[in-house]
Amino acid sequence: MNELSDSGGVNLLIFVIKCGQLSDSIHKNYTLFHHGFCDSKIPIVIVVTGCENVEPTMDRWWNDNEAWFKKAGMSFNGRACVCAFKGPITDTGVYRNEGLVYESVILVKQLVVQYCTSNGWKKVRHTKLEV
Repeated sequence: MNELSDSGGVNLLIFVIKCGQLSDSIHKNYTLFHHGFCDSKIPIVIVVTGCENVEPTMDRWWNDNEAWFKKAGMSFNGRACVCAFKGPITDTGVYRNEGLVYESVILVKQLVVQYCTSNGWKKVRHTKLEV
């Protein structure tokens, strides 16, 4: 955190998890980074990867699981359910998930533009008082 503070601060936390089973470690990592390191002072967004097989749309995963995050006291400024795997090449010569990957890149860029602060937050350093 000291190095980040010295280099301009933290402008945005992007919390990345994989689509699937929710676990205690997700809550622990959220608490460690958002509350522990950053004192809940900067925006945090969540990006859920591996959503390419969620039907009817990738956002369905969030709709099905949002209550778990709320119950755990985890709130986010924004979110994106994305596909980061192009998949195999189809008979037509394109990757199976190419369109989803392209859409996902746009969604993550939009999160960064919308929620990234212009001034980086810097952790206040406490110095020892000499007696």
